[in-house]
Amino acid sequence: GSLANPLREIHWINIVVFAAFITLMIFGILNVLTAVFVEAASAIADVDRDLVVQQMMEQNMTTINALKELFKKADLDGTGGISRTELEKALANEETLAYLQ
Repeated sequence: GSLANPLREIHWINIVVFAAFITLMIFGILNVLTAVFVEAASAIADVDRDLVVQQMMEQNMTTINALKELFKKADLDGTGGISRTELEKALANEETLAYLQ
């Protein structure tokens, strides 16, 4: 077009060099923008992974605490252990069976 006329008047190769320069600059800018978005997505994924691990740990602790409470209730004589009779009584309880399933 008319904007390229000054470059053509000097030498036709200047138009090719200028077009190559513009093309490389556009690809460079797009590369930087892509890197920024990928880095942001990666940071978000790391936070999500940490949250999932934390939730799993909390769920495991809740389960462990519930099982401890279940065994404390089953220990009728307070010895800190469960005899076969106490276990059979605990397993006869519908609530205990429902929880263990």
